[in-house]
Amino acid sequence: MAWWVHHEGYVSTANARFLRQAGEVAAGGRDLGGLGSAYPPVPTLLAGVLPGGALTLSLVACLFGAIALHRTWASLVRRRLSTPFVVCLLMPLFAVPAVTYVATQSLAAIGSLTLVAVALEGLAWFTLARNTEAGFVTGLALAGAFLLDPLAIFVAVAVALMALLIARERFRTEPGAALATVLVMTFPVTFLMLSWTYLEWRFTGDALGWFRAAAETVPVPDGLWGGLLVALASVGATVAVAPLYPLVAALYWREPLTMLGQLVPVPVLVVALWLDLPLTAVSAYVLLTLVALTHVPRGLSRPQQGLLAVVALVQVVLVWTWPPQSAGFDLWLRAVVPGS
Repeated sequence: MAWWVHHEGYVSTANARFLRQAGEVAAGGRDLGGLGSAYPPVPTLLAGVLPGGALTLSLVACLFGAIALHRTWASLVRRRLSTPFVVCLLMPLFAVPAVTYVATQSLAAIGSLTLVAVALEGLAWFTLARNTEAGFVTGLALAGAFLLDPLAIFVAVAVALMALLIARERFRTEPGAALATVLVMTFPVTFLMLSWTYLEWRFTGDALGWFRAAAETVPVPDGLWGGLLVALASVGATVAVAPLYPLVAALYWREPLTMLGQLVPVPVLVVALWLDLPLTAVSAYVLLTLVALTHVPRGLSRPQQGLLAVVALVQVVLVWTWPPQSAGFDLWLRAVVPGS
């Protein structure tokens, strides 16, 4: 798919931006005068050192998408779920065009979401299965995601709150376990964010230039509170086409704090949009779907499995009829299906 749209002459805005930033960083010379154009550093670096331009960036994005799909598949298989059931659960993640668009044309988004998938899997194994190594993997994955997308900061906040609530539910007899869990998962991304902020201040004089450059430049609609209403409506519409997410959360009804933890990403996404961060509806959809798939409970009854499978298939239909409001997606779709 990436090769086909490239053959049709389509270049995504994201890929064009990274190629432009790579040129600006190179023009800054060895004194790092171009550091202000280097965030996010991983896609900018790849755009500068890999041959092939936009097509190569799309192919790297495809590799990230494959890793995300494989890690999510492996997480479900380890729960000893049947193969047909796992396939049904994964369809909302790979059998819809909106996700294909992100997985082939947005290296930063799909790369960050892939590492978020690793982090969410680690969160589940750390808090639900007491796997200590998984907690460190979660922290390192979130730090890596920051090098691809500033949204990782807000995801880290969501993961920290989820971990805090789940750990309080699961580790009631272990004083300090909840706080230790949060620190293990948030220290790497916090350290990396502060380090990058210092580097920007040292070489450009603008400590938060990386965040302002990543944020949208359009004004908040209808003022501060109008922007909040728009963010609420946008995230609400995303949840509406991802029914698997609230359903999986509801399966933890016997553990109220754990169930509340599953719902934490919703207000965090609202705040990210309210602050005008470039969060697309598709990225929010993939994030919520990943949260659901990585926290499917063990020991599901046959009726529960049947309900989840039906809802997963319904979600596929909903997302097919819910094209994201994006000029880039429209142009990509016309390249995939000429005349559409």
